[in-house]
Amino acid sequence: EKVDITIPAQKFLSCIKRTDEIFGAGHIIDVLRGSQAKKIFKFGHQDLSTYGIGSDYSKKQWFHLSRQFLHQELVVQDMEYGSLKLTDKAWDVLQGRQTVLGRLQEDEANNISDNESEEDATLGYDRDLLAILKNMRKTLADNANLPPYVIFHDRTLIEMSTYFPHSLERMLDVYGIGEGKLEKYGGIFLDVIIEYCRQHQIEERPKALSRRQKSIVKPLQRRKHHIVGDLYNTGRSIPEIMSEFGIKQTTALDHLYKYIQDGNSLDSDEMINNSTIPQEQRDAVLEAFARFGHELLRPVFDALEGRINYEELKIIRLYYLYKNNVALSNIQSENPDQSKESGIYKQIVCLANSRKYSGRCIAGKEILKDKNHALEDDLDVDMVGGWIRPISAQKTGEFSINSITLTNGKNPELLDIISIPIAKHSPNHCQTENYLIDEGPWVKTGNFPLTALSALCDYVDSLWINNHSSSFGLNDRIPVDLINASLKSSLLLIKLNKLSIVVEEDAKMLKKVRAEFDFKGERYRLLVTDPIVEGIYLKKEFGSYSILSNDLYVSIYISEPFNGYCYKLVAGIIPNIVLT
Repeated sequence: EKVDITIPAQKFLSCIKRTDEIFGAGHIIDVLRGSQAKKIFKFGHQDLSTYGIGSDYSKKQWFHLSRQFLHQELVVQDMEYGSLKLTDKAWDVLQGRQTVLGRLQEDEANNISDNESEEDATLGYDRDLLAILKNMRKTLADNANLPPYVIFHDRTLIEMSTYFPHSLERMLDVYGIGEGKLEKYGGIFLDVIIEYCRQHQIEERPKALSRRQKSIVKPLQRRKHHIVGDLYNTGRSIPEIMSEFGIKQTTALDHLYKYIQDGNSLDSDEMINNSTIPQEQRDAVLEAFARFGHELLRPVFDALEGRINYEELKIIRLYYLYKNNVALSNIQSENPDQSKESGIYKQIVCLANSRKYSGRCIAGKEILKDKNHALEDDLDVDMVGGWIRPISAQKTGEFSINSITLTNGKNPELLDIISIPIAKHSPNHCQTENYLIDEGPWVKTGNFPLTALSALCDYVDSLWINNHSSSFGLNDRIPVDLINASLKSSLLLIKLNKLSIVVEEDAKMLKKVRAEFDFKGERYRLLVTDPIVEGIYLKKEFGSYSILSNDLYVSIYISEPFNGYCYKLVAGIIPNIVLT
């Protein structure tokens, strides 16, 4: 009997597209099932959004499905090379305009997978928590314009609702969660689970160990990266550590980096033996780390034009830190101003509330005026300080939605005046306004009047450097090399009297929202990351929507480097009322 196989078809077709339609079914299936094959890492396919999203089917089941997709002319096969390519019918399936029916083979061997025991399979899950997690998944998926399964599989959410993990380390025991998913979404879901368990007095439930896990002796009360780091310093090689713990090389490298972040140092340069690139390229990577710092890999990856994969970058980063005898938590700032800023609160008016990965990026201008003095229409510009972009300790600096909840129980909104605990100024090579937050509550202290907003505008002749455009944008990006040489500020607030919101489809068939406007004689077409604006316009039909207003303000910021460019993004449109 035929069943609906649209979802696996969309996964398979999407993976073909994301791997550039040059691979056969075997490689596509390996990507979908999260294989550790060398070929996957050679092409960087472990970083694709489709990597590991098909692990709920066996290889045999996927091959059976792939033959049906060929039969139904969703794909065609190159007879000489065996590569699969999408047909016009495939696009209808990907865009949800056509349902796929077929037969799904039973795979008895996977009724209970290697990653769960019979005890695991029989444990009940909390249906109320599962419903909450599914709603959160849908919200994240809708915000990112992705199918929900790309965020997490149903089985992943079921395991969360069964074992109630209370730490990021325990989240890694959940089916379908690797280091990448953990970093991107783990904190968001963990906060919800912990709060739900607190309200319902539920304790974490230990997950029964698989056969592989039972063979690993785990010392109690020690974090895994400490164990890995200590073993490395006793002379164990990275391959030996991988074998002992049953982990991937990238996971071992991440553990060693966390070990250094906790203030420890590595006693051996053995890690460089795992590098497979020539010495000339290693030197180029070391030079890039010296230039951009070691905290983020993306700037180094982009500076080297993507020629060195992330696995190699992680190896050489560890070597760089070893060579320079770095123990991160022991680093003392050479900037005396930073010590003065430690532990203080800064008051900003929120001018940018932007979607960033699965979280939020907040930015605003500092209010220097006495907080007891009323804000008036003729606000003196001397009372307004520079831009401040609070950042978290995460590698990419964004905040989970829960982590920025104000003391009034709400999240920051544009024109809120917020008092934020600041630890230190923490600029990077393209964002000079970054400030690392300190522990403490975020407090809303008032609302900034729209009538005084012109005092906060940046009076500039252009939006940084122009004449560099993406396929769908206009003057919307800047080569990284030009930014390094010239950028003084990565945030601007400008005033407009006309703006068009454009709703369109991008090359990946995802619905996108862009802002099109003229400023100082130049036309711009920039991607919108303001979640309020996105939420309004993603519900509308494709087209252009004009907005006219005498008090229309737009916050624009420069993104972190991506594929050699930094992009100009619209992070706030004020007031939102003109958009409805």
